Amino acid sequence: MSIPSKELYEFIITVTDDKVKEIKVTREEFDKLEQSMDRLEQALEHLAEAQRKTNEQMERLMETHRQLAIQVGKLSDTVGYTLEDMARTCLPPFLEKKLNVTIGILNKGSRCLVDIIFNQIVSF
Repeated sequence: MSIPSKELYEFIITVTDDKVKEIKVTREEFDKLEQSMDRLEQALEHLAEAQRKTNEQMERLMETHRQLAIQVGKLSDTVGYTLEDMARTCLPPFLEKKLNVTIGILNKGSRCLVDIIFNQIVSF
């Protein structure tokens, strides 16, 4: 086996040094990438937790909305029935006095009070 020449030896050393530098840069880049992945994983965990909390809050909000809709519906019925009862007693004398329109006794029944009054006034 022959001993390599000085030029060949220097060439081999230069190539080896370059490859070691490339490996070192690659390792540094890998370490940075690994750190970035760790930060990304933590961020995703925080995001998943925030999403879970948002979903829970949304479910509570939807339930509150549903209950509020029921309450508003009941309130609407109560106000409507109260107005109808008031109109049943107060409106016939008022219409007779102001418009000279006579409406018979208004009973709770099959037709809407507003329809009854409107039909009476239109036929006037």
